[in-house]
Amino acid sequence: MLLASGCYTLLMVPLTVDEERYGALLLYFVDEVELDEADLTLAMLFGRKAACGIESALAWQACPPPTLATEPAGGPSPRNGRMCP
Repeated sequence: MLLASGCYTLLMVPLTVDEERYGALLLYFVDEVELDEADLTLAMLFGRKAACGIESALAWQACPPPTLATEPAGGPSPRNGRMCP
């Protein structure tokens, strides 16, 4: 299908953190491109960064919504009353 639409070079890298799989990053080029080791290393770095972003977003979603704490007598807490880490 991609070849029929004019894509001649494909590179797919996994989106993983440790052993957790989140998907894949697909890079495609409309021209024939010869990828070297630096290109592959950069694509893998993008894949790891994207997977870390996904993992962070999922962890944030799992966190309960922040609530305001009662201010102590000495004034607001250093975290501005946020209770969620």
